[in-house]
Amino acid sequence: MIDSFKCPYCGEDMTITQAKCGKCKVTIEGEFALNKINLLTPEQLDFAVTFLINRGNLKELEKIYDLSYPTLRNRLNAIASILSGSKIQDEEDVKDTLDKLNSGEITFDDALKTIKSKNKE
Repeated sequence: MIDSFKCPYCGEDMTITQAKCGKCKVTIEGEFALNKINLLTPEQLDFAVTFLINRGNLKELEKIYDLSYPTLRNRLNAIASILSGSKIQDEEDVKDTLDKLNSGEITFDDALKTIKSKNKE
C-alpha cells in the first residue's frame, strides 16, 4: 500500500482523506492508503487490463491498438516503472544512444552519461 500520490499541479505528495459512497452518500474522513494500481492513468489501467486479458500476447495487442511492438513495449515499461517505483529505461532511448555511438556522433563517455542520466529520471 502507498500513502500518497503526486499533485497534478505542483508535483508534491497528496493524501486521500475522504471516501464517499456514490449511492447513499455516506462519507468517511481519515487518511487512506492506496494501492499502486491507483497511480496508473485510466489509459494505462485499460492497457494493463487488456495486456492481462490477452495473456501478454503482444501480437494480439498490436492488432487491438494498431501500434508497433516498440510502442507497446514502451507503454509496458511506463506501467512497470510506476508499479515498481523505479525508472525502467525506454528501449528506444537506449537504441538511439547506441546508434549515435556506433555512427561516431557521440563518444563512449557521452553515451554512458546519457544512459546513466536517463536511468536516474
